[in-house]
Amino acid sequence: TGNEGFLVFVAGTSYMAATDSAGNFTISGIPAQSGYLIIIMKGSFTTVWLTQQSVSAGGTANLGTKNLTSTEIGGAGGLQWKGSFAVAPTNPQTNWAYYNTTNRTSYIWNGSEWDILAAPGVDGQNGDKGETGATGPQGETGAAGQDGADGPQGPQGPSGSGIIVLQENVEQSGIVVPNKFDIYMLTVPAGGAIFSKTSGDNKVYISVYPSNGSSAIVRSDSSNTSFSIPYSSDPFLVVVSAGDGYFSRPYKIGYVSADTALSAPANVQVNSSNGLVSWSSIIGAKGYAVYRSTDGTTYTQIDDVDATYFIDGFGILLGGDLLLQSRRLQ
Repeated sequence: TGNEGFLVFVAGTSYMAATDSAGNFTISGIPAQSGYLIIIMKGSFTTVWLTQQSVSAGGTANLGTKNLTSTEIGGAGGLQWKGSFAVAPTNPQTNWAYYNTTNRTSYIWNGSEWDILAAPGVDGQNGDKGETGATGPQGETGAAGQDGADGPQGPQGPSGSGIIVLQENVEQSGIVVPNKFDIYMLTVPAGGAIFSKTSGDNKVYISVYPSNGSSAIVRSDSSNTSFSIPYSSDPFLVVVSAGDGYFSRPYKIGYVSADTALSAPANVQVNSSNGLVSWSSIIGAKGYAVYRSTDGTTYTQIDDVDATYFIDGFGILLGGDLLLQSRRLQ
């Protein structure tokens, strides 16, 4: 009993599914790859199910059965990150996890021994050398073309070593802070700007400084994932920092003009068996408005969510269309 409503997701991706009343689920469209980490979550309960899981191209991976007791789910269970150490923590408890700085591997205690959560990959073997192709015939020399018009001035380059220029409306994805902080440069558009970082990274901070090096004018805290900054004719320096245990994992930052319309939610996925609707996050969006229509013309708002998913249980029974709309920070 109680098998329904568990979220099963592939760590580091947007692929997930909710279990049905029998505890079954299906996640489709996952790219062929090895080393996937599978996590189960419900309420305050979180646990790692499988590590180093592989998916072949066009294939199906049956993950088997995971048995959970009511004591595990109702207790304080779930992965507990302990930090980075040269040796394993002493007197470990079930679901303790840590990063070993000696062999650059993350482990989790399963109750009797340390299991590997993530480990450095190894180089694959070199492929066979291909045959040299035949030399094509000499082409005729073409006539000299006219000189083209001067192109527009390119964007401002980085100011010194180690500073990256942020691009408007482009999310910088998969960034790993090598030494607990990275520096970026930003020329704020006329409408001001709205910053966004990966939801849930409560140990990753974004601080914005004037280029003259004075105190930060704004920074994110441990809970907010987006904030706005005013327009300035001078560039700003954006410093991204991370706490212990967080600086070695990838995250995303980006910004949009405050007077630019937000993009519509993309990569929408619908699970017709349980009503789970999910989509990719949009830079600058604080939340998403959900509307329903039964005639395809008139839409009525039914919810306003901060997450990038919505469980439309009634939609399975009532049918009709859903409309998603990004909501700005203001």
